[in-house]
Amino acid sequence: MVHTTPPDPDRDPFSCRGFLADETQLVREGPDFAYDLVASLDTATRAAMDLMGLHALAPGADITVSARTSVVCAGTTPADALQAAADFTRATANRLTPSSLTLTRTSGPVEGLGEWRAVMIVTAAPAAPAGGVRR
Repeated sequence: MVHTTPPDPDRDPFSCRGFLADETQLVREGPDFAYDLVASLDTATRAAMDLMGLHALAPGADITVSARTSVVCAGTTPADALQAAADFTRATANRLTPSSLTLTRTSGPVEGLGEWRAVMIVTAAPAAPAGGVRR
């Protein structure tokens, strides 16, 4: 997670990732989604740092950039989309923890026909203790 507080390499040497000199080269290895995630995080982090440099945020404000995974469940009705989200959550209960849910109506694959999307932000569930059972 990157906050708008400038990175401190003495405390966390990895906090400067994304703030390296322009000569730094990005080596593209691995699946495309991983590259897209890194590019999105880097762009968002730079934007947050630029905003902090241009304007002082209000005393009670902060900007946080973090890596989260979104899961999109679509349906022709709100009930269909929410049921798909519930089914997904039930099926992955021991592996993923949902942290937010948004229901939106969007244009569908056919012009003039919309669809409903339940978008969940999920994170990996903590591992069960060795020899123990997660409850």
